[in-house]
Amino acid sequence: MKMIVSAFVLFVLFLSSSVFNPCPIGAQETVEVQAIEKPVANAQIDLPREFGTVSSKIEAGIDGAFVPLYPTFDFPSEALSSIRRNEALQAVMKAYALDPIDGNNWARYAELSMALLDSPDRPAWYCESDERVSELRLFFDIFENDERNIEAITRLESADPGEEARELMLTLPSASFEELSGWTEIASARHSTAVRSFDSNAAFEYALTYSTKRNPKYPSFDSDCTNFASQILESGGEPQVSGGDYNSVHVGWWHRNDWGQHLQSRTWTLADEFMKYFGVKNCGSDHLDFSFTIQEGDFIALDFGKDGDWDHVGYVMVPGNGTGPGGYRDYHVAQHTQDYHADVSDKINGWETHDGKSNYGYVRR
Repeated sequence: MKMIVSAFVLFVLFLSSSVFNPCPIGAQETVEVQAIEKPVANAQIDLPREFGTVSSKIEAGIDGAFVPLYPTFDFPSEALSSIRRNEALQAVMKAYALDPIDGNNWARYAELSMALLDSPDRPAWYCESDERVSELRLFFDIFENDERNIEAITRLESADPGEEARELMLTLPSASFEELSGWTEIASARHSTAVRSFDSNAAFEYALTYSTKRNPKYPSFDSDCTNFASQILESGGEPQVSGGDYNSVHVGWWHRNDWGQHLQSRTWTLADEFMKYFGVKNCGSDHLDFSFTIQEGDFIALDFGKDGDWDHVGYVMVPGNGTGPGGYRDYHVAQHTQDYHADVSDKINGWETHDGKSNYGYVRR
């Protein structure tokens, strides 16, 4: 059954109880998806005024407990017109000889805006710490949410056999995910790498070796941050979880090379699902507090738009002894896209520039 989402239309779907983990959700679940009659504005999201307003328009629920899905632009065509004036977007258009951005090619722009970060042809100013690049990434973070919502609904409708509730709901916004499934307790008990031995020295050496180049053993992507984080995690001894057959991209955390063809779970390559799967701790948007919270070996993340979707992942190599401008602890990050290992105070590193604008989170090994 296909589901088309539009405002003020009610959608109800029934899933077999075998899809869900019986704890903490009840054994006979009814999953419903419906439009919100009065869209709820998201006050956390700090957008440039010219982008217009944002609100949550769709809810998902289990047995009558409803939570909002991702917020979307109220006037997407106006937001799209506004972003055309962004210099970072113009740089992407020029570098790759693209047609003007529109509702059909925006995803290609989003992909290539990441690829340009590590291209030798990028303008000198085009880096993750530049405000124009940050604004462009924020735009894509919200603009993609119409598709994220359809994806979340589709996941609820067509879960893989034997899939557990915590994995089924990885596509929900963070706050909704935690409220609906009691996920924080499940994650800390089932997935957190802190409960198992972890070779931090091996992880450190791997991060140092491959932060500025790609390992041919693994796939490589234009947006490669989570793929690299997964490689670091595996190098430290974290065992893959495949569900037994390595066939479902929605189950577990895994990668395999099948005669030159790379296959992997969504949790291996998608920042949002990686962080939720391993039990992310949301630290809010204060970078100063965040810098004194994280430890060596933590996997850290950014939610650019505070919309409940973790967008970028890095790895803390050194927690930092000195302080940067503003008094934050000057920790050392290894990451891909943009590929580097550098202190936060270095120009190439842009983690501190998200202070107040994005949410910070971490997974502790």
